[in-house]
Amino acid sequence: MYKSKYQPAFKVMLARCALNGDSSYSLAKEYNVSSGQIRYWAQIYSIHGPSGLISPLIDASASIKLSILNAMHENAWSLGYTSATFKLSSPGILYRWQQDFVQVFYIVGNKTLMLMGYLDCIPNQKVEK
Repeated sequence: MYKSKYQPAFKVMLARCALNGDSSYSLAKEYNVSSGQIRYWAQIYSIHGPSGLISPLIDASASIKLSILNAMHENAWSLGYTSATFKLSSPGILYRWQQDFVQVFYIVGNKTLMLMGYLDCIPNQKVEK
């Protein structure tokens, strides 16, 4: 399980400040946390409330990762919105999952992936069926 660098109460406090109109840049400067991270916590807070920043992050199996990637693709969600919705540690982890599935695509081949249902989650791939 992933161990967070920041205490949940700290995340909640900064998320609330950002959602109440404080600039993420000024908060970042004051608390030495990146402004992007503060905006991400605010997004999680706006979707899940304070429990989204307190409860543990998911430990995703390959099938859960694929389900999340498919949800992102089917709903045309951004990396940030998808990762906040599923309470992932950061949008970067979701990007890494995408790259992992793309690598599997090239190693295994598109016919096998179509049969396994993986092809739909790989964005920007043109494949003849």
